[in-house]
Amino acid sequence: MSQFVLDDQLDIHEVLRPLQAWRTARLLREIRPNEHILDDRIPEILLTLKQPTFLTMDRGFGDSKLCHPGYAAAG
Repeated sequence: MSQFVLDDQLDIHEVLRPLQAWRTARLLREIRPNEHILDDRIPEILLTLKQPTFLTMDRGFGDSKLCHPGYAAAG
């Protein structure tokens, strides 16, 4: 089963609770506690997880250079 991984900039109260009622959802900072995670490390971290779906408002993650064969295709 896939899990949602939420970027820290998302509003936890508006996004996390509704998602948790439907599917597993975790904040990125819960996956790597005590680490300051910069955007360029996020793809590497996601590849260590089973079927993650990363939710963010950061338009930089729409860059095709970040694509990896292990990622699902966006529709």
